[in-house]
Amino acid sequence: MAHLSSLLVAFLLLPMQIPVALSSELSPAMQLQTRLADVRTMQATFTQITLDSHNKAIQSSHGTLWLREGGSFRIETLAPFEQTLVSDGVHFWSYEADLEQVVVSLLTTDFRRVPILLFGNDDADLLAEYDISFFMDDDMIAQYVLHPTRRDSLFEVLTIAFEDCKPAAISILDSLGQRTRIEFHDLVLNAPVEDETFRFTAPDGVDVIDDR
Repeated sequence: MAHLSSLLVAFLLLPMQIPVALSSELSPAMQLQTRLADVRTMQATFTQITLDSHNKAIQSSHGTLWLREGGSFRIETLAPFEQTLVSDGVHFWSYEADLEQVVVSLLTTDFRRVPILLFGNDDADLLAEYDISFFMDDDMIAQYVLHPTRRDSLFEVLTIAFEDCKPAAISILDSLGQRTRIEFHDLVLNAPVEDETFRFTAPDGVDVIDDR
């Protein structure tokens, strides 16, 4: 699941359904928990760029994603290489078109490894191991900043941005000083998504590696 951890490590949220005046009275953790739990489905295109510790671009990609509560998602990366990542909430498929290979495994439910699992999750203890702060930047974009309290976390800082109450981007700083930023475009929230979206059938002729 190497590409998955670099790709969206964590995606998407639903705009809050409570007034701004009320949301300002809630703690940052409660605000963020509300946004996460309110996600039902999401469809979007995305762009991703990773910078090294010297702010030099070392990787970029773009594609399309679909999400449904309960751990179901589909991520199709179109460039620089074709990759399809699919989960039905139990099983996880990783298809590398250039390698003509599909790896099937059980989905890990640790959102530190698969941050997309944050969304649509109503677990009250979900954010218990993080110090969460909030600020509005100069462009009036709301920023939720998560600092893990455990030393074994896979990231140093995770920041989720909202513009006009809509998810705009997610940024991750890892222990090597690399920064990955994923921006969302053409966002559609809580519209129906077909069950078939979260199923994967291996193309004819490709190798299937079953790690379940």
